[in-house]
Amino acid sequence: MEIQSNRRKQKIVAGKFQLFFIFKLCAIFFLALLAIIIIFIIWNNIQFRQGFLTRLPENEAVAVWAQANNIQAGSADYWQKFVIDADVYTFFDIIWKPLIFMAGINFIILIIFGIEISFSVAGPIFKIIRTLEKRNNGETGLKIELRKKDPAYIQRLADLINGSISENTDKY
Repeated sequence: MEIQSNRRKQKIVAGKFQLFFIFKLCAIFFLALLAIIIIFIIWNNIQFRQGFLTRLPENEAVAVWAQANNIQAGSADYWQKFVIDADVYTFFDIIWKPLIFMAGINFIILIIFGIEISFSVAGPIFKIIRTLEKRNNGETGLKIELRKKDPAYIQRLADLINGSISENTDKY
């Protein structure tokens, strides 16, 4: 006795619907990302006008400069050179790379879940359409059978269609 697997391997069954669904999810994602970036830029300009962090120049470079200009190590001019040559970082300078990295990971997760979520709707609808097309082509005794894990509202739709098909078959 052979046990049939009811698992489908193909996840894209209603291409236009599923791709449009994923596109809508991605558009929402990118709008949210854009809003976050704008908030970071505005916050950066308000909060950190003076600079958030600094990267000081290499000690050896300042020592060579001090020696060339006859400035004693440890003097006020020596330390002032560190401050003048320091690179000022803003909050956005620090956060943009992790933000883009996390956005990329979230985008990949969004596509994977978008395919899964759209499949949970498109798969049963595809099955209903295919069964009704067979019925319209003259095949009889067909019943729409969905997976147990398919959404309840689509299960209910299939039951209603099955009921109306059986009623119409009984009348004729």
